[in-house]
Amino acid sequence: MSVSILFYIPNLIGYTRIIFMFLAYYYAEKSPYMFFVFYAFSQAFDMLDGLAARAFNQATKFGAMLDMVTDRCSTIGLLLVISNRYPKLTLYSHFFIWLDIFSHWTHMLAQLSSGAASHKIIKSGPKLLSFYYSAKWFMVLLIIGAEGFPCCLYLLSYNTIHPMIKKVCTNLNYGLFPLFLTKHFINLIQFGCAAISLDHNEKKAQ
Repeated sequence: MSVSILFYIPNLIGYTRIIFMFLAYYYAEKSPYMFFVFYAFSQAFDMLDGLAARAFNQATKFGAMLDMVTDRCSTIGLLLVISNRYPKLTLYSHFFIWLDIFSHWTHMLAQLSSGAASHKIIKSGPKLLSFYYSAKWFMVLLIIGAEGFPCCLYLLSYNTIHPMIKKVCTNLNYGLFPLFLTKHFINLIQFGCAAISLDHNEKKAQ
């Protein structure tokens, strides 16, 4: 890999996301508003790296890996923060962490072993999984639910937040919770399909 790839614009955006995430973690127990702002910035930048990769013709496998690992680590960090704020939710948080890691890593390995140009190109499998990766609006909607629900839970864990923000977060979570569950249901489907595909690809290669 050429060293210059490390400094491609999409990858620089990825590094910025990581910095924002660590700033968010720094403020997790100090300021709920600062945590939310930095976390939101990190997620917003997630939409920019793909646009930059296409605009500047700088799409790389390293960039795809960086994007996926950053996504997974930010989700893990958020769920760990939730388990700290809500000790009774620790087991649930760890379940979703394990599911998220297993499903995405297995899926990426399966796609790479099949020769797919991108882990987002689904040639076969359940329609729901194909729809998730082909319909951008649906993917974005579920990602908002997957990230927004725990973010609102986080803000609600503080008695010091403004009553209006508390009311908004409470009302939002009625709509975000089903999206959160749907996203992780797709993760479960993704893991099952990828696990089967890995063995199938290996047998074809032999």
